[in-house]
Amino acid sequence: MKVSSGLAKCLITAGVLLSTLLPSLSYAVDEVRALDWNDLMPAGFSDEALFADYDVSSFDDGDPEGQRRYEEFQEILQSAPVIESLDGQLISLPGFALPLEGDYEATSLFLLVPYFGACIHVPPPPSNQIVLVRADPGVKIETLFAPVKVSGRIRIESTDTGIAHAGYTMDLTNIETIEDF
Repeated sequence: MKVSSGLAKCLITAGVLLSTLLPSLSYAVDEVRALDWNDLMPAGFSDEALFADYDVSSFDDGDPEGQRRYEEFQEILQSAPVIESLDGQLISLPGFALPLEGDYEATSLFLLVPYFGACIHVPPPPSNQIVLVRADPGVKIETLFAPVKVSGRIRIESTDTGIAHAGYTMDLTNIETIEDF
């Protein structure tokens, strides 16, 4: 097959252009995206609206109707909608770490939550406001009282940890203690 010199120059120029653009495009795809907790909720979703129809203080342990309403409320919290387009993205997110596995020296699994005391008090936040973080190898969580910023690849993966239901998981690449957020 015979190629004209003009077409050959065009193909070479296109190849050079692609070879210079592709690395920068892949860098942009792997760039860490800073998020806040509102970015984990679909537009129009309000965690406050979830509580509007429920008076948690009225959920009495001995009352079958109170127990039914509490279970209904828990199901709503556990199935809060997530942002599907976040799946697989590298993100950073501030929050509070609640260790699940490990010890003071190395924590390999923890929940990241939007405020101190979340998941310890009843009810926990909606599942789209809880991230299960896997840290391999384990990391040291300096204190439960100070906020941290975590970075890693987020996944849409619903997980019941026994303490709370997480709507997202993350494979941790970095954690740092921050002043506040």
